[in-house]
Order: sequence, then structure tokens, then C-alpha cells
Amino acid sequence: MNYGSMTDETTAQYRQRISKMSIEDIQKAIDYLDQPGYNCEGLVTADEVIVPRTKILHEVLREKQKE
Repeated sequence: MNYGSMTDETTAQYRQRISKMSIEDIQKAIDYLDQPGYNCEGLVTADEVIVPRTKILHEVLREKQKE
């Protein structure tokens, strides 16, 4: 499995940063990461591996759409 991306943020810090983004920007990030040829299945955070890479983006997007 190719995780490819790493951050020194914890999962909570990453989620908090994503939650400050607009719905449109979150969707753009998801679209970019879902494009054919993007070879990165997960994100390695300071405290865990997030798989799929877009998992938290999708979760935060759903939360923002409910607001």
C-alpha cells in the first residue's frame, strides 16, 4: 500500500484544519485526490493512518452540509 503523504499533525488537528475550509474547497480537495492516477491510498498523521486518504474530508464535508 502506498500511503505517500505524511503530516506532523494529529488526526484531530488535521480534522480541525479541514473544518475551517469552505465546502467548495473541501470538495475540490476530494476531487483532486480521487482523480485517476493519484497514487496515494492513505495519509500518515502523527497518531494514526487515515485510509482512504479522503475519509476525513468526506466526514467533515457531510458535517458542514448538515449545518
